[in-house]
Amino acid sequence: MTVSLEDMTWDLEPLLNPKSIAIVGASETSFFASMLMKNLKHYKFEGEIYPINPKYPEIFGMTCFPSVKELPKAPDNVFIIVRRELVLPTLRDAIAAGAKSATIVSAGFGETDEAEWKRVEEEMRELSVAHRFPILGPNCLGSVSVNGNVGAFSAPIRGGIHPGNIALIMQSGGLLQGLALPFFQRGMGLSFAVSSGNNMTLDHADFIDYFLSDPNTDVICAYVEGFKQPKKFERVARKALEAGKPIVVLKVGRSEKAAEAALAHTGSLAGSDAVIDAVFEKYGVVRVDDFDELIETTAVFASNRNVRLPENGGIGVIAGSGGSVSLTSDLAETSGVRLAALTEETRRKLVESMPPSAIVINPIDATAQILNDFDLFRTTMQLLSDDPNVAVIIYLMAVGLASNDTPQHQKLLEIIIDVAKKIDKPLVITSMMSHSLDEWQRQFLADHNQFAYTQGVGKTLKAVQSLIDYSTHYQRHERAKAAEAAIDPERQARALAYLQGIGRRVLTEYESKRLLSLYDIPTSREIRATGEDEAVKAATDIGYPVVMKIDSPDILHKTDAGGVRVKLASEEEVRRAYRDIVDSARRYKPDAEILGVLVQEFVSGGSETIVGVTRDKQFGSSIMFGMGGIFVEIFKDSVFKMPPLSAQDAMDMVTGIKGYPILAGARGREPRDVQALTDTLQKISSLVIELGDHIDEMDINPLLVLPEGQGVKAVDALIVAK
Repeated sequence: MTVSLEDMTWDLEPLLNPKSIAIVGASETSFFASMLMKNLKHYKFEGEIYPINPKYPEIFGMTCFPSVKELPKAPDNVFIIVRRELVLPTLRDAIAAGAKSATIVSAGFGETDEAEWKRVEEEMRELSVAHRFPILGPNCLGSVSVNGNVGAFSAPIRGGIHPGNIALIMQSGGLLQGLALPFFQRGMGLSFAVSSGNNMTLDHADFIDYFLSDPNTDVICAYVEGFKQPKKFERVARKALEAGKPIVVLKVGRSEKAAEAALAHTGSLAGSDAVIDAVFEKYGVVRVDDFDELIETTAVFASNRNVRLPENGGIGVIAGSGGSVSLTSDLAETSGVRLAALTEETRRKLVESMPPSAIVINPIDATAQILNDFDLFRTTMQLLSDDPNVAVIIYLMAVGLASNDTPQHQKLLEIIIDVAKKIDKPLVITSMMSHSLDEWQRQFLADHNQFAYTQGVGKTLKAVQSLIDYSTHYQRHERAKAAEAAIDPERQARALAYLQGIGRRVLTEYESKRLLSLYDIPTSREIRATGEDEAVKAATDIGYPVVMKIDSPDILHKTDAGGVRVKLASEEEVRRAYRDIVDSARRYKPDAEILGVLVQEFVSGGSETIVGVTRDKQFGSSIMFGMGGIFVEIFKDSVFKMPPLSAQDAMDMVTGIKGYPILAGARGREPRDVQALTDTLQKISSLVIELGDHIDEMDINPLLVLPEGQGVKAVDALIVAK
């Protein structure tokens, strides 16, 4: 039986921390081979190195072997730098010789449009899986294990790498080289740096899983072009959250669109990127938009191992410049970052300790006096740390990071280190703008990790907010683990039997609502009529006025077909509406199967929302919520989450849309029944958990949210079975 890559686990120790390396294609004229040897020497690799090239008896001052088969013992890793025609036979030789892993620098395989070389990559993948032989690449530059002294990297690493607690995994080798330099200059240390290339058999998830077991790694950064093993990524992301090791991801490809064949409205809204955002949110994965943001975010996370910050706490900011305060306030408001509301006690103590010219709000302008009075700096920092509403403290440096050229500035840095050790909140020191660092500053940052150093106010605020959000998510996940939604086997069996009994892919509105009712989701009262007399009786039983709609699996857009009439107030109007609806439907689609006409209660007085489910081909089902009408159509005011939904998750969905003030009762409007709405979202979550593999799409549109205490009602619904 073929083992799925999604289910495979790998021993990556011989690949990422090899004790011996064979270099196939070793040559002093080869750029990649020469750089590999240089890096192995630079990072003080202590294992055996076996150059392999049939042309030379000796190379790099070492005995050169004609092939892997001629080696005195099997190497942990075979580094392959040959033209692509030779890669597959070299791989076969390595496996036959008992090697434990391979790194393939050679390119020109699955990343090309050439069918022949795509097939060769598939053959290599099959060999890898069959022999449980991990392969890095092809089309990669290799990896560095900083603490293991393994510089198995075949390109220059400008500046170098400080040892530290950040692991990098990048599909692009060139971007990894580029990112290594600012990390080095900022004193940010790495545990691993991996260029993964085509991710032929090993995906991001495999490397992340390995990093999670590494005691030297606290933060994992990834540059991701796509997920080849999405379910494995979910498993590993959950494991990372439970371990309190954050994953920071720069995921490209936001412009990818949803499939145009989507039948339900939700499907057209849920581009794959919206689903990926929902997956990241579920597991606390931090998403950044560019490399500058990745650097600042990683700096903040790498300096802080406390994953239990005050929940719903905000950011406390101290500066020595009024201009800094104004800019920070503006950027915090426009980016949605939460500045802490200081307690009255904190404000009173700050006023007592600060000069009269100080601005004692948050952000705090302590004036330039903090350079003359270091006790003032200590006191202000301690007061912010003691405030229960403050989760993280930022100190803004208007003139950038101090150096050793000004004794007073250098003294302030010493005070900062001392303060960071004594306060119990993370401290971030921020340069107002980006600037280059001199050698003294770089070494100072490398030697001191008691605080984070960042550049740029806007990106720093976002990074710090990400840290606070991660901490909140971690603590909520801990509480929710024991209360995760369970499957109700009896209800699931009834629902599956109902779906199978219908025997077609598209359920009508009437059929969709009956399925919703199995999950206690409130729907509008309705009766399906197959004649005028039945329609009149149904209207009498329900009570006037009524709504009437065509019920057909072949007519999904009922209004377009002239298949809807509203506010019908008499028997005559009902009879006429029945005839008109059926006639219009016949003209719209002559071959449509018409099951009848729905006679429904007329529901008014609520706010229209939309709830949907869409199934992503990689990550499975997600749940969407948004305001109805133009809000979702024009303003794209919707949020996506992955099930299961806790009560907090459901409330976060409701409060996370721009239209929430309408539901909350803004400007004197009557508040809507938000509690009933969140309860309904959790019921839909249960439906998705039990039926997710059997439903492709679902829309409840609109779901009317009635005034507070009156509940919600699904007025229309569409379910598309798998």
